Order: sequence, then C-alpha cells, then structure tokens
Amino acid sequence: MPASKSKLFFPGQEMKAVSVIIPVYKSSSKLERTLHTMAAQKPGGRVLQILVANDGADAAVTAVCRSHGVSMVAIAPRRGSYFARNRALEKAAGELIVFVDAGILLPEDWLAKAIQVIGSADYLAGELDRKSLEEVRGHLAMAYDKAGKKREARDLMVELMTTMEDPEMHTGIDRLTRDLGEDPTAIFARIDQTTVAMTFRANVTFTPTLSLQVYGQPFVSAGRYSSFKRTSATPRAAAYADRWDVFGADRLIRTTDGDVAVDFDRDGTADVDLGNPNFTVTSFRSNVVLRWEYRAGSTLFLVWQQNRNGYASDGRFTVDGAARSLVGTMPENTFLVKLNYWLSL
Repeated sequence: MPASKSKLFFPGQEMKAVSVIIPVYKSSSKLERTLHTMAAQKPGGRVLQILVANDGADAAVTAVCRSHGVSMVAIAPRRGSYFARNRALEKAAGELIVFVDAGILLPEDWLAKAIQVIGSADYLAGELDRKSLEEVRGHLAMAYDKAGKKREARDLMVELMTTMEDPEMHTGIDRLTRDLGEDPTAIFARIDQTTVAMTFRANVTFTPTLSLQVYGQPFVSAGRYSSFKRTSATPRAAAYADRWDVFGADRLIRTTDGDVAVDFDRDGTADVDLGNPNFTVTSFRSNVVLRWEYRAGSTLFLVWQQNRNGYASDGRFTVDGAARSLVGTMPENTFLVKLNYWLSL
C-alpha cells in the first residue's frame, strides 16, 4: 500500500469503514460459500467493502463476484496468494482490514465481534509510514491499566521496513516490543558453552565366518548464562555497549536453585521468570553387531542398540561428571535378530 494510504487506528477512534479481502485462485465454488456468509455480517452501520483478489483472473471467479456485487482485483498471470493480497490491499478503503480465505463459512456475528474486540484493545498497529511514527509512540506511551495497576510503557521500539520494489511503500512493522506488565519481553544473555563429541568404530574378525562390529558416539554439552540484558532505547548506537540495557543486581533475582528472574521496575516482584537456563546435556549411542556365517551363504545377525540421554541444570562440564551421568542414566536397549538361509535349488 502506498505511503499516502497508510492508516493508523487507535481504540476510541471512529471506524467508518471495514475492508474484507478474499484471495482466491480458481475456486469459484468456495468463494460462493464465503460470500453467502459475508452477506449476513453486520458491520454496525459502517461501510463494508468486500475485495476479491482473483489470482489468475479466472472467469468463473469473475462471474461469482458480479453476481454478488462485490469488487474484484484481477491479477494476470497468476502471481501467488501473497501478491494477490497486496494488490487488493492497495484498493482497501477501510480503517480496519480483514483477510479471509475462500471456502471459510463465517458465523453471523463474526465481524461484529472482531470490531468489538479491536475497539477495546490496548493498542493496534498496522501498516505505518514514517510520519506516523511519533503518533504511534505517543499513543503507546500513555498510562496502561492492567490488573488494576497503572503502568507506563517503559520499553518501546518500532522499526519500519521498506520494500525493495518500492522505496515509498512501508510494508509494516519489523519489530515492536513492549514491557507492559506480563507482556513478553526479549531477554538476551552471554553463554559460555563447552561441547565434546566423538565417534568411534571397531571391527573385530575372530574367524572367516565370525565377526563383531562396534559403533559408539558419546556427546556432552554444558552451558552457563550470564550478563542478562535487553535492547536499550538506542539499539543502533555506534558503541556496542550502548545498544544494551544490562541487568544489575538490583533487577536480577537469583535463587539457590539457579533460577533467574528479572525485576524491571525494582519493586521486589519478578516481572519475568526465566527459570534455570543453564544446562548439561549428555548422550551416548551405541550399536553392536555380531555376524556369524553358520553355513555357506547363510548368515545370522545379532544386534544390540543402546541409547543413554541425561540432562542437568548445573551448566558445569567435567569429564568424570559426564561419565557418571551417562553410567547413572537408565538406558534404552533394543535387540534385533536377523537370519538368512541360502537355499540351493
């Protein structure tokens, strides 16, 4: 959608029109069923614009659109559903834009409920142009009421990305993060990890008719996390250290069990519980195959396969500790027998 048609809609703002976009490719019967259910939708006095993205310009789809009196955007030759959606998006006139696939049967109150939910949302973000950025920041920085406690948006970062095809077209939000109550926040940390793995094979021939093959693969990986942080208000700063907000002892809560939590507002209550992120993973896979040619052309195979997997949350790596972990882990054993007998006919 060109930048001049970019829209922002915030709760409480008047919504005059709703645009429903239906991409379809040679599925006139499915489109027919969806349009029948669309006719029963009640947009609450708002203008309802239905746009069908006819990918491939199918004649049957065109006929269905005409019979229902809905607008259509023809794309020829076929360019794919994403391209078709974007072409129809350029014609959308509503403050609210909804995508529906052909063949979906919509309940009568579907659109009304969607409008109701959006009207009561904490914030909405759609396609934005750069001139709208400050407006978005202003709305999202307002006091936020959640669970009876007023909080302010402390961490807000909006980045817009521009399509390669059209420098004037802003296709949406590349990243939008908030720190509001229990909302998810990206946490980063430094990891010190040690991994040791080995694969060995051995072939032992006892006699021309009796042999033993052994395969083993031990694996140990341990990692410990430190220097927990999140992106700062200047994630593109020239100095690398200025790109991060590192959590100190006043915001990082550690327990004797190794659990880690973050207290963003320093009120003594954990806002994000990370559990114990440290790990020590051990694994051992082995195969033993005994081959016996008990008569010319006839062979007996005895196979023993064993898997051992261990996990601990201490994050420490020691050779003897890894060995004890593997020995003390309950193994998973598999035994197979294969018999070949050669018939001389």
